[in-house]
Amino acid sequence: MATVKEEGYLKGLSDEALGKKLKETLREIDTYTIHLEHINNLLGLLEAEITKRAIERIK
Repeated sequence: MATVKEEGYLKGLSDEALGKKLKETLREIDTYTIHLEHINNLLGLLEAEITKRAIERIK
């Protein structure tokens, strides 16, 4: 949620600048999404390894 200061900044931008800012923000979101997917994959591998080791100890 934008603060009053941020809203004022955005209202002051031209349509072209606002479009540029939107594209930049969408690129950042894509970058963070890729990072989160990578972290999620690593967590899945870690979970599988921990489960495997726990099962081996039970046997």
